[in-house]
Amino acid sequence: MKSIYYLLFYLTNCFSVPYRLTAIDYFYRKTREKIARKLFRYAGKEVVIRPKLKISYLSEISIGDRSSLGDRNMIVASGGLTIGADVMIGPEVMIFTQNHAIPPIGKKLIEGEVVTKKVTIGDDVWIGARAIILPGAKIGKGTVVAAGTIVPGKTYPENVVLGGNPAKIIKSRESEVMH
Repeated sequence: MKSIYYLLFYLTNCFSVPYRLTAIDYFYRKTREKIARKLFRYAGKEVVIRPKLKISYLSEISIGDRSSLGDRNMIVASGGLTIGADVMIGPEVMIFTQNHAIPPIGKKLIEGEVVTKKVTIGDDVWIGARAIILPGAKIGKGTVVAAGTIVPGKTYPENVVLGGNPAKIIKSRESEVMH
């Protein structure tokens, strides 16, 4: 039965529906959401999974309520990926949870071990287009990751704006001002 869900996920992932065709787009989104519940470790309510994803290790992914994966994301989740609630992930974002260790001289690079590290994305995070999230990254609640940012495997605080290569704190998000 699981192979049927993989096939359905693949088929609904291949086609993008123009935004103007809202009824069909809604049907596709709901179908992918239901399939994700069968294949992901956890998929919350009202999850949006845009088309053309390249995604592996689906059973290692948890995604919270009202979170979205953008068009053409590339996700390798062998080390585990937790995405909180209300997370917006823009198009062409790459998330990696594995890398190759660099072996000592005398050993071929291709012989280096594969190392996996979980990636955690907190609630209410916005990840801009073409950002790259590397193994071991922990992005705090309420954080904005600017487009094109490369986020190494470190822990980042809550409510900041990250940008650059490697990611640095550009500023803290401001509190809402009462007038």
